[in-house]
Amino acid sequence: MERKAWDYFVALRRDILAAINGINNADFSLWWDNTTPNSTTRHRLQKILQNAIRDASTFGVYVVTRHSDCGRRSHRKASDANDYVWSDPYGLNVSWKDSRFVWEGDQLFQGMRYELCPCSKKGEPLNHHVIDDFIYEPDIEPALYRTVSGVLSDIQSAIEEAGDKKPRSGIREYLLRAILRLNDAIMPLTVEAHIKAQSGL
Repeated sequence: MERKAWDYFVALRRDILAAINGINNADFSLWWDNTTPNSTTRHRLQKILQNAIRDASTFGVYVVTRHSDCGRRSHRKASDANDYVWSDPYGLNVSWKDSRFVWEGDQLFQGMRYELCPCSKKGEPLNHHVIDDFIYEPDIEPALYRTVSGVLSDIQSAIEEAGDKKPRSGIREYLLRAILRLNDAIMPLTVEAHIKAQSGL
């Protein structure tokens, strides 16, 4: 693994562990409640995810967005053959199944989201259906890509679990799975490989 990716995993692991440690359960005392609101956790995780998506681009893993028809006339004019308008923060100018990248069909998110559709000339965000696709450069090891996409997906799932009045156990579950993925990526051997090697002694 190249040093850039290793540093990325170490930093991301540190940020996720800090987020897990900041998730406090409700106190049993009626006089003092140090519960961490889910909204606070959600904002913290959204920032971690935003930074992790940005930094993954430094070694060739990207998240690009397909915008379904938002209802504007300008959307139909700007859309491709599949009625999508594309956006990405990297200036890649991708199109569907762009041959410059590997597309395995993995998605970070699919659903309604309030944001700017690139077809808007006035820059006005609105609620519309979007799909966040993972893509990566052909010279990236597939195993590295799968670790990155898996960890980012776990963070996204933790964000979705951080809705109002939802139990905090769901947030921790996905973040701990992300930590396990990162541990295996950071160590010279995965835990399973280490167990297998030690079993043969």
